[in-house]
Amino acid sequence: MTYVKQCPFCGDDYDACRVDQIFCSTKCRNAFNNDIQAKLNAPYQTIAKNLKAQDEVLDKYSRNPDIWFHSDHFKKNGIIVDHAFRFIYDKSNNLTNIIFAKYQLVMVGKSIYKISKT
Repeated sequence: MTYVKQCPFCGDDYDACRVDQIFCSTKCRNAFNNDIQAKLNAPYQTIAKNLKAQDEVLDKYSRNPDIWFHSDHFKKNGIIVDHAFRFIYDKSNNLTNIIFAKYQLVMVGKSIYKISKT
């Protein structure tokens, strides 16, 4: 017995061999599942891309051990704190470490940070 159904991926009508068959072919089923997975992974890919870009900026500055940054100048120097994935505070609630993928900004004075490898 066959059942006439419409494929939710391509929209074609097809004769289903089983009552619980959803897609017209393995190709459509895989394409549908791949699309869903790509949409689920998109935010994580954006985060990974931002972390990589931020590490490239920090890598450039880390080559000079004498560079220190005031927190007011992060953005001007291409350091986007929103791209960090971890923040560490001391007991007085002062931000002491801003951790990215390969580098971190470590507080060495009031609002003054130095780059180091994580």
